[in-house]
Amino acid sequence: MKFRATAEDLAKGQIVKVGWHPVEITRGEETTDGDGAGLFRVTAKIIGGDADDKGAVLRAQFSEKAQGMIKNFHEALTGAKFEPEKDYDYRDQQVRGKKMEWYVERGKYRGRDTNEVIDYRPMQV
Repeated sequence: MKFRATAEDLAKGQIVKVGWHPVEITRGEETTDGDGAGLFRVTAKIIGGDADDKGAVLRAQFSEKAQGMIKNFHEALTGAKFEPEKDYDYRDQQVRGKKMEWYVERGKYRGRDTNEVIDYRPMQV
């Protein structure tokens, strides 16, 4: 069996330094988890900072099971305060191309290091 990984394939597996990273969102996708609960998955590319991290692809997701977890993402995306008891609807066209900063911590999956996105803020000048 032959394999040929693209630069984007490699960027998806690149482990980045812990800390804040400037990103541009490249995709927002509506899907479901194994229980059928709604998920909004967001993919972004690091666009600045350390040269070793630039170009890496990060992923985050928000579940309807934990709706308050999208608060900081919403505020970084829109610049508006997230209000309780208000409906918000997120689609690919609303998030694609938007820039902000994501905070990455080190995670583990099946014994391998991963990038775990844990917070969001507006782009710092």
